[in-house]
Amino acid sequence: MVEPVASALDRAQSNLAELDRRCCDVGRSPRLAALAAKLSEIRQAANRPGGVGQEAVSELLQEAGAMVGALQVGCCAPNRLPLYAQLLEQLNVLQRHLAPMH
Repeated sequence: MVEPVASALDRAQSNLAELDRRCCDVGRSPRLAALAAKLSEIRQAANRPGGVGQEAVSELLQEAGAMVGALQVGCCAPNRLPLYAQLLEQLNVLQRHLAPMH
């Protein structure tokens, strides 16, 4: 896995852990856990020997982005919005390195 990908995944998981730590709504916890699982899927795909198919990783990134968006829109605390923005930024880094657009 190339350094920008590993770094982006580490930052995304760190931001997600911080969101989970700050969240006061236990009902969001399963959705945060699902996003953590999706990030793990992306990491596994990026670690595959011989690389990963752009279409498959693009789908994973789109799913993760949709999850972040749904969580962000439903968030009740404006002070956590920068963490969601940073998560989306890291997904963009991953997209540029794993499934670049033509």
